[in-house]
Amino acid sequence: MTNIDNIIYPERSLNDYKNNLVEKYLEDYGEEYKDTIINRMNKTLYLFESNPKDKLTFLLNNERVIEDRYLEEIEKEYNNYQKVKRKIHKNILRKYYNYLSVFFNVSSSIINEDIINLDINSFSLSNQSKLSDPEVNENIKDKIIKRQIKYLEACKENHIEPLTDSIKIHLIEREKDRLKKEETKYILLKSIWGKKIINKFKEYDPKIELKDIINIIEQKEVGAANFLLDDNYRETSRILYYPIMKNTKFKSLDRMFLHENRHIIEAGIDHVGINTHLGNKYQMLNEIRTEKHAIEDSEYFKNKVLWSNEEMPEHSYNGYEELFPYTHNFYEDNKDILDDIAINGKIDELEELYGEDSLNRYDYFLKDLSDLLSINHYKYKSIEKEEEAKKLVYNLNRHNI
Repeated sequence: MTNIDNIIYPERSLNDYKNNLVEKYLEDYGEEYKDTIINRMNKTLYLFESNPKDKLTFLLNNERVIEDRYLEEIEKEYNNYQKVKRKIHKNILRKYYNYLSVFFNVSSSIINEDIINLDINSFSLSNQSKLSDPEVNENIKDKIIKRQIKYLEACKENHIEPLTDSIKIHLIEREKDRLKKEETKYILLKSIWGKKIINKFKEYDPKIELKDIINIIEQKEVGAANFLLDDNYRETSRILYYPIMKNTKFKSLDRMFLHENRHIIEAGIDHVGINTHLGNKYQMLNEIRTEKHAIEDSEYFKNKVLWSNEEMPEHSYNGYEELFPYTHNFYEDNKDILDDIAINGKIDELEELYGEDSLNRYDYFLKDLSDLLSINHYKYKSIEKEEEAKKLVYNLNRHNI
């Protein structure tokens, strides 16, 4: 089920829904944490702004009777956004042309859209390492080789010498990312929509820097809970950026939000759940645990829809859920203990109960396995990995006897 009206007015719908969330969280952590949970949510900036293009697309695809004033405002934002973006993108493109011309050893006047769209990434460090990795599926290797052949043929058609040096390609990709941030920066500074976004951040925290706003806005796809830290890795600001109208393509809006909001209510000044701000010590352990909570929460709220509780599209993958078979009930068997540690940030107690070395080994194992699954497009099975996971979980539980 999807509630379109709540998606159009997400701040209002979340405020109306907060009591439901608090009720569920108190069942997990206990009544004594009511003030902590409410305070952590209240001090969070919840930002649901999608860019004007995504907003207008959503509204046009979902016919609803909304105020003319609201629609006119979105159309005005959209027209201004597109105009500003075209102008800025043209300048960014010129800089990218000049940068590419150096590596391809040609005049920048020769660089065009065809050359920009060349699949130079087929020879990236990542892809080259996949080709020599025995644990990478042969079908994926074949796809990389086909991409490389196609790229070499396209270079020949464009009468340029192909660039296959992985280090140089890495430099180009890094410059591309830098220019993307520069583009975002000027769109924020010059567009009506961007200025509104900056004002929302500044109203929440006058000291927040533009580079932090850019990093938050540029997060891929779903957005995330963000914790800005001082030099001592202690929290100064907390922002949950969730571009809701853009995210409607994933359908399960509630489940994705519930994952990020768990981070919000479990975040103290120096930790997020069982993950430390300093060093991200047990990040993967914490993310898998949080995703298990999100699934449980979305089932709990299936008859109380916030925005949408539909299933994710079949073609989409949840990297954390793909790791569930390798957790062997560790989270379920230790749920109450882990919840108490997470809400309080008792990392010392976590390490005392399960062993710092055992926790580190399991966290590193899950991170490496996550990368391997991702590389293999989540079509990777290994009896050896499953056995290794069992041993690691056994060591954790054995320590806690």
